[in-house]
Amino acid sequence: MRRRTGTVLALAALSSAMLAGCTPEAPVETTPPPTSAAPTVSEEEARAAWEAYQSRLSELDDDPGSATEADFREIATAEVAEVQMENFALAADLRVRIVGERSTTQFSFDAEQATAAVCVDVSDERYLQNGDVDVTDPDAPPIQAFAAAFERDRNDVVVVSGDSRDEAEDQTCAG
Repeated sequence: MRRRTGTVLALAALSSAMLAGCTPEAPVETTPPPTSAAPTVSEEEARAAWEAYQSRLSELDDDPGSATEADFREIATAEVAEVQMENFALAADLRVRIVGERSTTQFSFDAEQATAAVCVDVSDERYLQNGDVDVTDPDAPPIQAFAAAFERDRNDVVVVSGDSRDEAEDQTCAG
């Protein structure tokens, strides 16, 4: 298909030039058209969504093979659910499970971006392979930094739309 953009623009410019002296200028609208703002996410909603997400991860860590996409769809976007399913499938294939508790120690929310810098204490978690062989990385930081994002799903529920380790910020979390 040939593009005729240049011809169309030239004809439009020629028509405008020819009609410029014949028609009055259109009035200029000074007020911007109304925009429909996206629903906002409050810090309380984001924190509750993060805690529900962390809780669900903890519930499934001990038996990663039992995880289903539905387990994540209630608390995260489809994209995050898909990534978590891949992670849990890999853990199941490697016969690795996580035991112990994790807790959020810091939650710095940016309302304008609906994001948070989060610190999670994972010092009590252990990675066990083949049942009881501890394969926990001894050099892993006990408090880890995450960058999280939040949005409203189609049911107007705030869910996690992004969750990534932010290793560069681990020192910030450590204090």
